[in-house]
Amino acid sequence: MITLPERPELRAALAKIIAEVCRCDEKDLLKDTPFNEIIEHYDSLAMLEILLGIEAKFDITTDDMLPPEYRTQEEVAELFPKTLEELVDHTYNVAARLNKEEQEKSVAAEDAASTTESAELTPQAPAAVPDLTTEKSEAAPRKTAKKAAKKAAKKAAKKVAKKATKAVVETDGAAPEKPKRARKAAKKAADSTANAPKRRTTKTPSSNS
Repeated sequence: MITLPERPELRAALAKIIAEVCRCDEKDLLKDTPFNEIIEHYDSLAMLEILLGIEAKFDITTDDMLPPEYRTQEEVAELFPKTLEELVDHTYNVAARLNKEEQEKSVAAEDAASTTESAELTPQAPAAVPDLTTEKSEAAPRKTAKKAAKKAAKKAAKKVAKKATKAVVETDGAAPEKPKRARKAAKKAADSTANAPKRRTTKTPSSNS
């Protein structure tokens, strides 16, 4: 924050600065005589020297003291205060503007800090936990359907194989009995044939004996 003295003190301080940098009579300045009538070479360079003296004394930069509308040195000369009283008013206005801007920045910074602190203190929503019960209940029907499909496929394959075996047996002229029984009967018949006793052959005596 920029703190300036009361008007009489500020007038005296500014008059002293101008008298030193521009080598003119301080008393004439306090009478609010126009600068161009007191200062011998009153130009943009003289104005700059005055502003530099104010910056050193009251910590108000030259850029802040210059009129914001200026673009050339001629415009600076036209807009620059013409008397000590006008310079005092201009200095007060610049200081008030700078203090207001600084205060607004401070308030904005406090609001930002408060918002950040509030966001940090606000509890965060817990991460979503997968519902294992739902997943399990959804997996059960899929498992049951898969098992049923497998069972149906196995049953169908068995039925097809049974029909094919029956067709083969009927084509060969065999009795329409189960293949297992047919194979068992055939094996038994083969075993009986193999184990049957051989007949002895009796030689008939020859008639010539």
